[in-house]
Amino acid sequence: MSSRTCSHVELLLTRTVCWRRHKAADHLPYFTLIPNDAMILLLNAITVAVAIAHYLMAMAKFSINYSLTISVKMRATAFELLKLPRSMSYSA
Repeated sequence: MSSRTCSHVELLLTRTVCWRRHKAADHLPYFTLIPNDAMILLLNAITVAVAIAHYLMAMAKFSINYSLTISVKMRATAFELLKLPRSMSYSA
């Protein structure tokens, strides 16, 4: 069976299995893994998407932590202002 007439079965994200016959012993079939351009491009696209998602999640985590820090500092400042005597409180 030639490589042009072999049946292709797409494996998960990576390779295409092509059923071929062994040249020395024609009755013994074997599998060979042949890279498929479409599957490699798909794997690259998924890798890039995962990298972008990790970057966005890291930025979101930094943003949330930063905003929580500012919020805690503002609460502490408001609490300190509440503890000031009336004569020392800020006037608008």
